[in-house]
Amino acid sequence: MRFRTRNFYILFLIIVGSIASLIWFYLPRNITPIQENNIDLIDIKQNISNYMKNVTAFFYVIDIKVRPDPEKWLLEKYYLITIKDINENNATFVISETSLKIYELYLGRKAVFKLQGIITPILTPPYRRLITNILYSIPIDPNDPSLGYYVIKIYLLHNGGNY
Repeated sequence: MRFRTRNFYILFLIIVGSIASLIWFYLPRNITPIQENNIDLIDIKQNISNYMKNVTAFFYVIDIKVRPDPEKWLLEKYYLITIKDINENNATFVISETSLKIYELYLGRKAVFKLQGIITPILTPPYRRLITNILYSIPIDPNDPSLGYYVIKIYLLHNGGNY
C-alpha cells in the first residue's frame, strides 16, 4: 500500500512539473506587448467614423475632479477625468465612483486606454444616473440626429480589466 501511495505522489509531481514547465516556456512567447499608438484626441473628434473599432492608446491622466451635482439629483457621485495626448490636446470624460481608485493610481502618469467605437441610435442615461466612459459622441448626420450617434467609449486598462 505504501509503495502505491509513493508512486502516485511521484507521478503527480512529474505531471505538475511538466505542466508548469510548458507554461513557463510557451506563455511568454504568446503574450504580445501593447504597441504604443500615438493617437491624437483632435483626430478622433474630427474623424470619428475612422475609429469605429477597438483601439488601444496611451494617454496621460492629468486631472480628476468631482462632477458637480448642484441639485443633488444623482444617485451616486461621478468624477471628471481629464486626459492629455502627446500633442498636449486635452479631453474630459465622466467615470463613476467605483472606478475612481484605479484612475487615482495613474494621476500624472501615462496609462493604457481601450477606445471602443460604436454606433448607437440614441443616448439615454438611466434614471438619476449618468452615462460613463464616453470620450466623444457626435451625431452621424448633424442635420438629422435621429440617424444615430458615433460614440467613442474609453476604458482604462488595468490588470486585464476595463475601468
